Amino acid sequence: MNYRIKIRQLTDNDLGRDCQFPNTDSENYITHVDSLLESLRAIETIDTVNEIGGTIIIESQLTDKDDFWSSIKFLFEDEKENIKFLSAEQVA
Repeated sequence: MNYRIKIRQLTDNDLGRDCQFPNTDSENYITHVDSLLESLRAIETIDTVNEIGGTIIIESQLTDKDDFWSSIKFLFEDEKENIKFLSAEQVA
């Protein structure tokens, strides 16, 4: 089953910091996304992982969305200081 997860870089506003010039450290964000992708690839029930412009496409052996989310949720909690989770959906 395929899943689509949308993410984006956290800004200073997301982190509760009032800043005239938001944090847009793209290099740091890319490092955290790469780390997240590698962690996803290490999960046994995940076959492929790709990221395109803030959308992660995952092909998983798990067909139940709740089981799938339970298997990866901790990774997004680990990155909550750097990456904002926007949505997840099952796609054909």
